[in-house]
Amino acid sequence: HRPRHAAPRCRRGHGGRIRIQSEPDAEYVKFWDIGRHKDAEQEELMLGPARDLGLAIYGARWDDTPWAPWWKGPLPVGREASLYHSCRVVLGMTEREQARAGMINNRPFDALAAGAACIMPHFPALEALFGDRLLYTTSPTETRRLIEGVLDGTIRPPDAREWIMAQHTYRHRAEQLLGLLTRL
Repeated sequence: HRPRHAAPRCRRGHGGRIRIQSEPDAEYVKFWDIGRHKDAEQEELMLGPARDLGLAIYGARWDDTPWAPWWKGPLPVGREASLYHSCRVVLGMTEREQARAGMINNRPFDALAAGAACIMPHFPALEALFGDRLLYTTSPTETRRLIEGVLDGTIRPPDAREWIMAQHTYRHRAEQLLGLLTRL
């Protein structure tokens, strides 16, 4: 495990911010998504408070939205880990229907494994699994407070990388599925 921001691709920019040399507009706060499937309320909850804090959005279908000024385009396959590793804060969202069903996407696992703080809208299944390893929000004001706290160092979520690597990798999920299949 190498320390965050130690990769040679990164350098310190204006105001001590970490920037990725190959992506000069990327700074502190990143949101990565495989496609635009969130609702406007959730976008305002998570993305709105980060507008002036170095927000960078990666993924598909953001070019014709109000978030286009922060959209950096699709992220090439295989670049997810380096993007998360370059972040101080990752903003994650789960589709409302999935959250109601207790489904958790890979975003918090990937962000925490890379050593980034991850802020997500609260839902019970997420908190039951992650506990205090994630930062939860229920309002734009709270989202802003959490982002600023992580950036200025007053909020320091616990390092969850070891927990993720010990219990929540794709290998662990494959072993669980194989175990289920052998019992059928």
